[in-house]
Amino acid sequence: MENNLFENQYTLTKEDLKEIYTKIVWTSGVIRLSLTLDFISFILLVLFAIIDKKVDVILLMVVIFLFVYCILYCYMRINQSVNITIHNFNKENPGCPYTNLLYLSEDIVGVNIFKAEQTHYGFNTVIRVQRTENFIIAETQAKQILIWKNNSFSGGTQDDFLKYMREKCSNAKFRI
Repeated sequence: MENNLFENQYTLTKEDLKEIYTKIVWTSGVIRLSLTLDFISFILLVLFAIIDKKVDVILLMVVIFLFVYCILYCYMRINQSVNITIHNFNKENPGCPYTNLLYLSEDIVGVNIFKAEQTHYGFNTVIRVQRTENFIIAETQAKQILIWKNNSFSGGTQDDFLKYMREKCSNAKFRI
């Protein structure tokens, strides 16, 4: 068996970061719960209005406001996260493209190719794995995000990678 089973290197753009953070924010449990409760409240208020005709318009407006606020908050959070990520990377690596290198061996290894530093993540620290159109995203217990680009695998295929991750990350929830 090779030392590095799967390797994934790519350069992220601002659009890539938006895709990644959109998936992370919209699948957040708090956001989904808030939107669901707002939607249920809205439906109940409309039903009561149809049946009883005594629903307070102010209450209905508050529910609509909360729903709209939650959606706007998500978009603001996505843009803020993208801008902070780009700012922090540019501060540490001025003039360099945002390039990631991750590979799997006995654990998950992230490499900062500009500083020649490695960070190791145990498979047992991965709590969630999800997929976007172009990326596979893993979240660790420490709330760190590990990203693999779908078409950038060397030393294995995307399907083999996902199968291997399912075997190794037995505590993780997979949303694929």
